Amino acid sequence: MSRAIVFSLSMLGLHLPTEPAVAIAEPATPQAVVRQDTAYGCITCHADKRTAFVLGVHAERGIQCEHCHGGDPSQLELPAAHRGRYVGTPGKTATVALCGSCHSDPNQMRQYGLPVGQVAEFRTSRHGRLLLANGDL
Repeated sequence: MSRAIVFSLSMLGLHLPTEPAVAIAEPATPQAVVRQDTAYGCITCHADKRTAFVLGVHAERGIQCEHCHGGDPSQLELPAAHRGRYVGTPGKTATVALCGSCHSDPNQMRQYGLPVGQVAEFRTSRHGRLLLANGDL
């Protein structure tokens, strides 16, 4: 830039930086505070799942632990919390069936605009054939 332009800008009170600009990072927004709901039994024991329970995509849609895993979240102690239709942590083959029970249902997925063909696609994939047809975990 010519000296005349720099001089003219400085006369107007405008100053050009002499060093490259350095981006100043804005302070990081604090992560959402994850509430500890002591009335919800699942996260009383399964504290490692608390973030997923509060901030996960399923939680955003009102789907809670017992909808997939069963049990009684009103109970704060075992074995009462695991009574009834308690699934716990399903194995790999059971996970396909459990997740597919909702994710393959057009009536349930339509409200979220999600496709329903993932289980059918998985069955034809190499991993799906190995797991479901051959029992290869």
